[in-house]
Amino acid sequence: MADGTLMDVVTGRFRETRLYLRYAIAPFRPGARLPTFEKPAELKWPIKSDLDTPQLELIISEARRQVDRQRASLESLRSRSNALLALCLAEIGLLSAGANKVFKHGWLIAPWAVSALAVLLALGGAISLLSARADFGGVNLIGLATADPPLHRVAAKSYATSTGIGDATIAARITVFRDAVLLAIIGAILYAAVWPAVTFQNSDLQQPKPNVSEVAKCSICTPSLPPQSSSPTTQSTTVQTPAPGSPSR
Repeated sequence: MADGTLMDVVTGRFRETRLYLRYAIAPFRPGARLPTFEKPAELKWPIKSDLDTPQLELIISEARRQVDRQRASLESLRSRSNALLALCLAEIGLLSAGANKVFKHGWLIAPWAVSALAVLLALGGAISLLSARADFGGVNLIGLATADPPLHRVAAKSYATSTGIGDATIAARITVFRDAVLLAIIGAILYAAVWPAVTFQNSDLQQPKPNVSEVAKCSICTPSLPPQSSSPTTQSTTVQTPAPGSPSR
C-alpha cells in the first residue's frame, strides 16, 4: 500500500504552473515522486466492530472496483497522451523545417521561439504522463499475511485507507494532460500565424527580375537585320535615242 503521507502536495500561488513544470522535467528525473494538488482523503472513522464477514467483503469488493476504475482512467490518459506525443513530434518537425526561413526575418523569431517553447513543454508533459510513476493504493500482501485475524477487517481497512491515493493521482494527471493539450494548441496557433508571412515574403523575394546589363549585352551582341520588302525592287534603265535629222556620232 502506498503511503499517502509521503505524497508531495503543491500549494500556494501558481500551484498549477509549478506542478506542471515538475511534470515536464520528470523525464529527466527517473523514479521521482510526482506531486498532487491535495492530500488523499483519510479514513476518519474506524470500521465498526460488529460488521460480519459478508459486510466486510462488500467493502473490499467496492474498493477493488474503485481501484480498477482508477487504473482504467490511468490507461485512458496514457493512450491520449500517446496521441498528444505524436502531435508534439509532428509540430517539432514543422518548426525545425521552417527555422531557416524564420531566422531570415528578425520580427518572426519571437513568435517562433514562443511556439517552440510551448510545444517542448507540451512534449515534456506528454512524456511524463506516459513514463512517470503513478501512485495507487492497495493491500500489501506481506502485511496482510502477517496481520492478526480477522483478515477481512484488515483488508477492508487497508482498502478504505488507500483508495484516496489513486483519486489524488488521477486528478493531478488529468490537469497536467489538459495543460499539455493547451500548450500544444498555443504552439500550433503561433506557428500557423508565422508560416504564411514567411511563405509570402519568400515568394516575393524569389520572383526573377530582369538584369539591365544582360539585356544591353544581348542587344549589342545580336546584330539587327535590315527590314526586307515584300515586293522585289525594280531597276529602270534609261536609253537615249537620237533625234531625226541630227548627225549620228
